[in-house]
Amino acid sequence: MTHIVKHTVFCDVDGTFCHYNEPVSQLNLDAVKAFQIKGNRFVFVSGRSASQLAELNQTNGLECDLIFANGAGYQHYGQQPIYEHILTLNELELIIPLIEELDLFYHCHTSEEIYLRPIVNYQTHFERLKPVFYELGDFGRKAIAFKETYFTHECQHIESPLSFFQNNPSIKVVKIEIMEPDTHRLVALNNLLDSLGLSYYSSFPTNLEIVNPKASKGIAIESYLKQFPTEISYGIGDAANDIDMLKVVDVPVAVANASDEIKALCQYVTLDVANSGVGVFINKHILKE
Repeated sequence: MTHIVKHTVFCDVDGTFCHYNEPVSQLNLDAVKAFQIKGNRFVFVSGRSASQLAELNQTNGLECDLIFANGAGYQHYGQQPIYEHILTLNELELIIPLIEELDLFYHCHTSEEIYLRPIVNYQTHFERLKPVFYELGDFGRKAIAFKETYFTHECQHIESPLSFFQNNPSIKVVKIEIMEPDTHRLVALNNLLDSLGLSYYSSFPTNLEIVNPKASKGIAIESYLKQFPTEISYGIGDAANDIDMLKVVDVPVAVANASDEIKALCQYVTLDVANSGVGVFINKHILKE
């Protein structure tokens, strides 16, 4: 007989559990661990890759299951990642030439690394992105500086991503992410992708992420709950790519820094990410401490 746990929390990471490239608050960590000690499940549901989420677990001493790349796959703690909904080679052959023809900055999230063309191709793109991030203040300045350093020094640079994936079919592409400050160019791209029947979403005003149509947080959560039933499911998020998640859980929760659209979908609004909203919600409404 399948064991049914009392509570399962599905939690977005960036903008919800923590800020990208910033330490997780001790309050959030303590709340998650206290929650799990009581036999409950806490699952990260994120656009990050399996390896990035596994590092989040390891760095913070957590033992959480993972739904990665916005539902492209999942990983139960201590097991290997399972890739269910990836971009096919046929889709890559449609997408990559289109993006390159439009001269957009893109990078490919895969089962191995993040791949992109040599960074010299994107210097002007970063200069155009910086003013948008600078408008967000100190956080935005740190974020774009981190991204530029990350893409320059920590990702794999290849002259022709499409040729590379054609020649290395064992590498699974879970999503292609585009960063572009001009909303008109993003809308034009949206229209082109729609005409080709391709799926995409946005988690930030300057980004667009192209995915398999079945790579959805909501679909992944429904599948997870079939494997691990729970009496009450919670979803905590902040951005448009969390909408599917919030629609399928019993109790949708927004952090205070979420958009009005997200807050309107939610039963609760907790404190913002900077004030450990996730941990505060768990302590107050689930553990009741």
